[in-house]
Amino acid sequence: MTVEQLKIESARITKAINSIPPLPERLPIADGIIDEAKYHNSTPKILVILKEAYDTTEDDIKGNWDYKKLFIDDEIDRVVKNSRATWYPLIYISYAIRNQGIEWDDIPGI
Repeated sequence: MTVEQLKIESARITKAINSIPPLPERLPIADGIIDEAKYHNSTPKILVILKEAYDTTEDDIKGNWDYKKLFIDDEIDRVVKNSRATWYPLIYISYAIRNQGIEWDDIPGI
């Protein structure tokens, strides 16, 4: 599959997620591959599956946002720092997988 095919398929999946009928006061949250080009060129491919992500907003409507945009906009630092119990272990594990044989003390800080 090419990068362009990944982008097309990713857009199709996001559209399908957004077309799911909402539950009362809960709207879908799109997620998936964050950067198709980086994913396409990476080895090994890493899949992270987390629990459903819902939030509370001022109008008490949950969802209706795109998880991927948190990682490509300027929100990444805020997201990682505010959810470090989730993201720090995943960052370290991903780094260790991609740099097999690295010692814990040699992994750079976040």
